[in-house]
Amino acid sequence: MRSAALRATQQAGDRGPGACCLADFAYLATWLHHPAHAVTILDHGATRTRSPAALSLLNVRRTRALATPGPHRHG
Repeated sequence: MRSAALRATQQAGDRGPGACCLADFAYLATWLHHPAHAVTILDHGATRTRSPAALSLLNVRRTRALATPGPHRHG
């Protein structure tokens, strides 16, 4: 369902809600103990939106992912 929501925002050309979908994906990745994946998702989302509200959400989720114990980089 989440990937369908992301696809719908892409088709509509509305990047703000798309960034929110990515923030939700990252929240799930953090919760499942994959903070490196979450940071990658959030960094990707931050480069594709100009919405101040969406950027705030992405930054809050990124901070949470970085505060989670575990590796924070892929590789």
